[in-house]
Amino acid sequence: MSFKDLDLELHYDSEKYDLIEEFYTPVLSEAVEYYRAVGFFNSKSLSLVASGLKKFILNKGKMKLVCGADLSPEDVKSIVLGYESPDEILTNNFFKDLDSLEDHIKKDHIQVLGWMIANNLLDIKIAFKLDHFGNLKSREDGILHYKIGILKDFQNNYISFSGSNNETAAAWSKNIESFDIFRSWYSGESDHLLEHIDLFNRTFMGKDELIKVIDVPNAVKNKLIDMSPVEFHDLKFHDVKSENNINMENKPVLFEYQVEAIDNWFNNGKKGIFSMATGTGKTFTALGCLDKLLDEENKLVIIISVPYQHLIQQWKRSIEQFGILSKIDKILTVDGTNPKGKTQFKEYLLKIDLGFFNKMIVLTTHVSLASDEFTDSIKNKNIHSNFLLVGDELHGLGSHTRLQGLLNEYDYRLGLSATPERMYDDVGTNSLFNFFGDIVYSFDLEKALTEINPLTNLTYLTPYEYYPFFVELTYDELYDYEEITSKIAKECNDKGNKNINYKKVEGLLFNRANILKNAKDKFDKLRLILNELEDKDNLLIYCSEKQIGKVLDIVGNEFNLSVKSFTNNDNSKPQKSNNFKSDRDIILEDFKNGFYSCIVSMHCLDEGVDVPSASKAILMCNSTNSREFIQRVGRVIRRHEKKTFAQVYDMIIKPSKFSEFSEIERKIFLKEKERADKIGKLALNKSSYVKKMYGC
Repeated sequence: MSFKDLDLELHYDSEKYDLIEEFYTPVLSEAVEYYRAVGFFNSKSLSLVASGLKKFILNKGKMKLVCGADLSPEDVKSIVLGYESPDEILTNNFFKDLDSLEDHIKKDHIQVLGWMIANNLLDIKIAFKLDHFGNLKSREDGILHYKIGILKDFQNNYISFSGSNNETAAAWSKNIESFDIFRSWYSGESDHLLEHIDLFNRTFMGKDELIKVIDVPNAVKNKLIDMSPVEFHDLKFHDVKSENNINMENKPVLFEYQVEAIDNWFNNGKKGIFSMATGTGKTFTALGCLDKLLDEENKLVIIISVPYQHLIQQWKRSIEQFGILSKIDKILTVDGTNPKGKTQFKEYLLKIDLGFFNKMIVLTTHVSLASDEFTDSIKNKNIHSNFLLVGDELHGLGSHTRLQGLLNEYDYRLGLSATPERMYDDVGTNSLFNFFGDIVYSFDLEKALTEINPLTNLTYLTPYEYYPFFVELTYDELYDYEEITSKIAKECNDKGNKNINYKKVEGLLFNRANILKNAKDKFDKLRLILNELEDKDNLLIYCSEKQIGKVLDIVGNEFNLSVKSFTNNDNSKPQKSNNFKSDRDIILEDFKNGFYSCIVSMHCLDEGVDVPSASKAILMCNSTNSREFIQRVGRVIRRHEKKTFAQVYDMIIKPSKFSEFSEIERKIFLKEKERADKIGKLALNKSSYVKKMYGC
């Protein structure tokens, strides 16, 4: 067959035609030469160019590709001042872009291009835009605007296409896109085709005075080759449409209650809070909102804010699993692991405003969200796009500093938390509810422990047994506790509300709480619990920073268990050496696979981290904050195929024999009991819990 045998239209419009099935795939299947000009040199553009090339390669087809250089003003300045060469800028930007590429299909596509380079089937050039004085232009001053494709078949017939299509899967199969085609065997079209060929050749050969062309840097070329397999049969091919069907077979099925929550949010003006217990699908329910909103909006910036950096990677995996990557043009991380993140955010907002792309997801932390640089990128910029803010564990956004990140510019707002209210902070709680709106759907812990999941015929969360272990404070610990309490009372009572040194009081409260957290008797209780545990695998231990060394020694050396700490010192950024997984990902993966029997942590496993294989928890260190306590229990009551029930061992301060401190001890115990009741009265062994707590 040749191009002449294909039933081609003069104009293709995605509202009328399937651009993939009716143009792209059949034309590439007959082609032996392919010339392509694309707007940007990045992994996404390259991966889409590589889509559908299997038959083209089997035809021994050869390809020439010219990509526009994607330079920021800072990049141009570095080149002009001689700080970095164009090769270095391009290489660094491309490698950074490649490192952040999550989509396995795009990675497979890029391997195809690497194989073509290695086998002399692909030649790539990079085009820099110049002004009339020969100076480099950044993306803000202009990019390689024309996007053309030229194809040749076995019989020397040519086809060119040019129009609004861009290098995204959505452009080929979802958005309203259109382009014209021109054929060499029709005289009325051949003049346009020859103009396209001349334009491409002048660009590729560097003969346009307003464009400077260089070869793709050797470092990039070698990287692409290194990524690719040696043999053709080891390449993985996906058609372009599969970009939009990524993981659709494995896409999570939303339950009726999740659909109800999504509908409630939309009916509430796309504002509101999901108050849903750990393990009931807050993340996927939120992604259901995003999925629907992306279909409705022409331009959309989605900002997802999380309390800790390691949760960003978890959200990325969920986004890919849910299958909405094909609906966005960019996904960007803005946190401490990406030093240029805030600058990139500003640049991407400009691109959206100028129409270079339309939809993106930004994953950031609560700290970065409230930073001046981040908020200044959004405030009063009149960016022509709607904004959605998703506040994961939104209670963490309620402090005075972090409330600065909750801008009026966010058109749509979604808050997620099992416990949205902030303890002892009515001002912060009210501010959060005023911004995000009311709770539009609630699925509490008791409901998750009693209601049946129709897919599994089990409750949504794993039933658990709860065992309080009483800890006594030493005389010295009680003395120190009483002394600090007196200082707090004196500071508050003597000076009146206006003159209180709140920083001093906060320090005293912190020191007093640490006495309870680090009680010496807790180490003996840890040994007692470990002796009672017949099966010590799949165990989480929560302790304070001061306790962690001693706990590791007891668990690892005295009980000979394979144990690993999980702390803020463990890198949360994906590493090349770890196959693009972070140190924390590796620890959790090793725990899941049984390499470690026990993980010892402080706060890092509190919020949102998935450890469904964990079935036992020892809580050595608790605050009076019920949210923190419930989140820790939540780590072990998530459903897992090998878990029928969970066990929670909780260390609780109990009155001791020192009568002179009885009133202080009684108050401590009442607070401890109030916290424990929230979990104990929902446990499988509720009766024994009540007997132990209320019979003492």
